[in-house]
Amino acid sequence: MKIFRQITLKYLKKNKIRTIVAIIGILFSAAMICAVTTFISSMNHYIVENAIQNTGDWQAGVLDVDWETYDSLSQQSEITDIVGAQRIGYAIITQLEYEYKCYYYLLGVKKEFMDTMGAHITSGRMPRESFEILLPESLYEVGGVKYKIGDKMVLETGKRKYKSVELWQDDPYTFHTTELDRELFSREKTRLYTVVGFYDDLSYKIESASAPGYTVFTYFEEEPLWKEGYKYDVYFNIKNSQKIYDFAKENGLTAENNITPEFNTDVLGIASVLQLGGSKGMAVVVIVFVMSLIIVGAIALIYNMFAISVSERTKQFALLSSMGATQKQIRGMVLYESLVVSVVGIPLGIITGIGGIWVALQFVGDKFQALGYIIPMTIHVSGTAVWAAAILSFVTVLISAWIPSKRAMEATIIETIRQNNDIYQNQKENKMTDMIQKVFGLSGMLAERYCNRSKKKYQATVLSLFISAILFVLVSFFMDYLLKVVEHSFRENSYDVAFYYKETELTGYDKDEFFELLKTQENITDAVYTTSTKTYRAEIDKKYLSDWALENEGTLTRSYRLKPEVVSLNINVAYVQDEAFLELLNKYGLNKDEYMNPEAPKAIVVDGVLNSSTNANVRLLAGDECIVTFARAIFEMDTMYTTSTFLSEKLMYNLEGGKTIYERPYYVEGEDGLMFLYPESVRRFYIGKYPEKGDVFDTVVKLNDHSRLVEDNMCNCKFLSDDANASYEALKQIAEEHNLNTNNFQNNAEQIEKEKNLISIIEVLSLGFIVLMSLIAAINVFNTISSNISLRRREFAVLKSIGMTEKSLNRMLFVECILLSAKSLLYGLPVALIGTVLIHLIATVEYSVAYHFPWEFMGIAVAVIFVITLICMFYIRRTRKKENVIEALKNENI
Repeated sequence: MKIFRQITLKYLKKNKIRTIVAIIGILFSAAMICAVTTFISSMNHYIVENAIQNTGDWQAGVLDVDWETYDSLSQQSEITDIVGAQRIGYAIITQLEYEYKCYYYLLGVKKEFMDTMGAHITSGRMPRESFEILLPESLYEVGGVKYKIGDKMVLETGKRKYKSVELWQDDPYTFHTTELDRELFSREKTRLYTVVGFYDDLSYKIESASAPGYTVFTYFEEEPLWKEGYKYDVYFNIKNSQKIYDFAKENGLTAENNITPEFNTDVLGIASVLQLGGSKGMAVVVIVFVMSLIIVGAIALIYNMFAISVSERTKQFALLSSMGATQKQIRGMVLYESLVVSVVGIPLGIITGIGGIWVALQFVGDKFQALGYIIPMTIHVSGTAVWAAAILSFVTVLISAWIPSKRAMEATIIETIRQNNDIYQNQKENKMTDMIQKVFGLSGMLAERYCNRSKKKYQATVLSLFISAILFVLVSFFMDYLLKVVEHSFRENSYDVAFYYKETELTGYDKDEFFELLKTQENITDAVYTTSTKTYRAEIDKKYLSDWALENEGTLTRSYRLKPEVVSLNINVAYVQDEAFLELLNKYGLNKDEYMNPEAPKAIVVDGVLNSSTNANVRLLAGDECIVTFARAIFEMDTMYTTSTFLSEKLMYNLEGGKTIYERPYYVEGEDGLMFLYPESVRRFYIGKYPEKGDVFDTVVKLNDHSRLVEDNMCNCKFLSDDANASYEALKQIAEEHNLNTNNFQNNAEQIEKEKNLISIIEVLSLGFIVLMSLIAAINVFNTISSNISLRRREFAVLKSIGMTEKSLNRMLFVECILLSAKSLLYGLPVALIGTVLIHLIATVEYSVAYHFPWEFMGIAVAVIFVITLICMFYIRRTRKKENVIEALKNENI
């Protein structure tokens, strides 16, 4: 084999230009592939790091298990980190403001649990004794219940039950009019607690938006008598995250064994076996699509460098075979040649790809925060990414070189040396030949004949143009589609500056007068105030819900386990300035008497909930009409309990929606649920008019009665401005002059600027990627055509020797360009069009962007293919214009 390796090395040295071009092509392809794999690795690491910030640093968990199970897991050698929480129970919040979230949920934990679950102590310290307690900041921010460090709390802890079924945090608070349907609370222990601190940022895996209790932490009981009397939630990591499901099954952590397993799909990320469970949305689609296009372009580039010279190489292999070389030895030459160029090109390509991603992320890494992530994106080079790029690049090179050698060995030695198989004639194409001859003369006829008779020589050229056309159209369409999705997500109506305050804090002005004062700021172009209430957990019959909502109850809504026809979801109620509400009525042609009658008003319901997993707007309601039912609680606490069951009275309310709209006004913020809009005059009509207490479990109070919804006096002002920063400062100054809290201002200018920056980045990256793919196409075409013309040196010399002029040769090449480009576009454009339709169909599953026929991209592709082909062919021809005819006829080497 040594002699064949020497022949291969001599061949590579003798054909230096082709060898260098091959190495550059491999370098370029390996760099692109490595850039993609490195970016995927960096993106996965980035998503996981952000997921850890949101959900905690754990892979799996089991809920509601006994001490033996917890202790058994702690002894497992596969587990690297494990934390647990003691379920102490629920306690009723006596100072209730948030009706469906009316409990404390007590957990006994250690500091390690807080770190794992992403919770951060904002003030104070961790509990060190069983009588100390750590409260969430949301208890005051959302629930309105205020404590300070050192305060004492008497909590009656116990269990929630619904028809003998014990309820936990994943069971929403239930309320009904009849006693049999009522959720009951059973007291078990009474304990005095001391507040020692506050925390924030708890993982939503512990406390979701629909959870009925605020999670509070106390000391983890470690005494044997105590710890064996509790149930535990256990969270852990194992050494190999991809085996997490097998680990759970092998250790009996399954529902079949009455153990509830939980998997942190966000942290497991792309690298897990969860099929991209941690990286949802458009980012994954972009990565997969870009990777596919680059790999296809790389394969085409490398393959064409080998395949276009098949005539010369098959002749060389045949001569070696005639001298006794075996097929195994020929294959060894191919492998060795591929290895030599790969050893040089692939490492350089990997270094170049990693360096390119590093440079790119230095400029745009922090811009990814505009997508809602917390930390900037940095490069993360993994061994898997590097090896994947190297192996994929080498396999591509090997396949690209193997196919020509296989074709060469299939033919007989004599046929290969004579190159008879490269000549083919189709008699059915005479009509096309006659037509071309009439238009272009003898040169056109020769060009058409050559293309038909030498199809194998031109297969690589046509394939290169075919792939180039598809890549250009698909990349251009996809980037344009991506930009429209981003613009659709970011450029919806949104306020520039927001300010909220309580009416009771305002002195010297009433609300309307003060609002008019705020509107006088010179840069303000529009302003509306709303009086918002709390978010309520409401019941709605499934007949009002859209198909999407019914199919995804676990995502945005939640069904009661024992009442399947009913779904619970969040609703929000807002009272809008009358002038703004009248504008909505006029816009949608609605009757003022129906919607502004204070005794029985209908609501304008704003639908279109943001699905956080897909970043897409989805509709919860099937149509305009809907009725939701919710409750306000009346607590009458008694320090002396005579029974083990605590019952709370509730007033039931129905709200009726008359018109559902999907275009959210700028002054209505996106909420997790439906927004019921009423005029401010309805709110004022009901101020101070409360229903009397009584036996309300068997009756529902008057339909659309707002008397218990108007207690909140928080005024939310939204402003549109020509200069958000100037308006922000001016409005803050006005508020400060009136002794209002200036911390309640929100300047959207910075976020809007981030969104604009992200759009600009996508526009620049789109242009860069389109240029990159165009360069790949140009290199492909240039390489294949230059090699093809090099192989035809003797043919051109023969034509010139019998009298064909340079003008006639150029005309022949021009016709060949037209024929090759037309053939590649004839096949490439329909395939590209089908690809754009598939992209649209896939994207519309999550994003609602209209399909636009890619006329402009297809037109540009046609022009680019023809221009590149002509430039390449005539440039190569020009470089060989002065070549000696006799030397070309004598030369067998290219």
